[in-house]
Amino acid sequence: MKNQHLIDEFKKYLQLAGMSPRTIRSYSKILKDYLNFVPDPYFATTQDLIDFALTKNSVSHRKQTQGVFKHFYRKIILKPKILTCLPKIKKQSKLPVILSEVEAHHVIAGLLNIKHRSILHLLYYGGMRISEVVNLKIFDINGKNNTVHIKNAKGAKDRVIPLPEETMDLLRAYYKKYKPKTYLFNSYIKNTKYSVKSIRKVVKKAVHLQGISKNITPHSLRHSRATHLLANGVDIKFIKQFLGHNSIKTTERYLHLTTTMLQDQITTADRFLKHKIETAA
Repeated sequence: MKNQHLIDEFKKYLQLAGMSPRTIRSYSKILKDYLNFVPDPYFATTQDLIDFALTKNSVSHRKQTQGVFKHFYRKIILKPKILTCLPKIKKQSKLPVILSEVEAHHVIAGLLNIKHRSILHLLYYGGMRISEVVNLKIFDINGKNNTVHIKNAKGAKDRVIPLPEETMDLLRAYYKKYKPKTYLFNSYIKNTKYSVKSIRKVVKKAVHLQGISKNITPHSLRHSRATHLLANGVDIKFIKQFLGHNSIKTTERYLHLTTTMLQDQITTADRFLKHKIETAA
C-alpha cells in the first residue's frame, strides 16, 4: 500500500508513547483512511483535514480524528503549522442513561446463566469497561484479598479494584463449572476470549427480561455503579481511582446525575403530596 511506511512509523511512535494496543489499532485505522483520502499528506491543507474529519458522523470520532492529526503532523510529518487553524471540537455534554439501584439488582439477578451473571457482576460491581472484562485472565483475580487486577486498560494504565464477597463467590462457582484456561471468559472457540458483541447481547437480554425500556449498554452498568456509589456517600476521589479516570473532571459528571436523581425524587414526592392534599379536600 502507498504510504505504508508512514503507517508503520506512526505505529512505532504510538507504541513508544505508551499507547494501549486498542488505541494504536483505532488510530492506525483512521490514519490509513486519511492517507487514502488525500493525494499527498505532505502537501495537504487544513481544509483537507477538516473535510476528512467531517466524514466522521459522531463528535467523539471527530475528536479522535483530530488526535490522530496532532500526533501524525507533529511527530511523523513534522509540519505542525497545518494544525494551527483547526477548529476546537466541543464535546457534547449528554448525561449517560443509568439504572436505579433496584433495577440494576434485578437485571443482574434475573439471569440464570452463571457465566452471564458473572460478567454483569463485573460490569456493575466492578465498574469495569467491556474491553476490560473480555481481556481478563484467570490470574488477574485475587481470591485471597478479593481484588481484580485490570491490566493495560484505557490510557495504557493498570489498576487494582476491590470486588464484593458476593461477586467473588459467584466467580468461584463459575470457575468450578466452566474451568476456563486462559481468559476468564472464553468463547466457544478454544483459548479465545469472549466477544464484546456477545456481552452486548447478554446485557440487552437481561434488561429486556426485566421489562426496562431504557437504552442500556454494558457501559451503562459502569455509569450506574459510579452514580450509586456517589449517591451513597463514597468520596469522588475514590470513585475516580475505582473507574481509572485520568481526570477528576470526567468523574464529576456523576455529580450531575445524582442531582438529577434528587430532582426526580423531589418531583415524585411533590406529586404525591399534591394528590394527598387534593384527595383530602
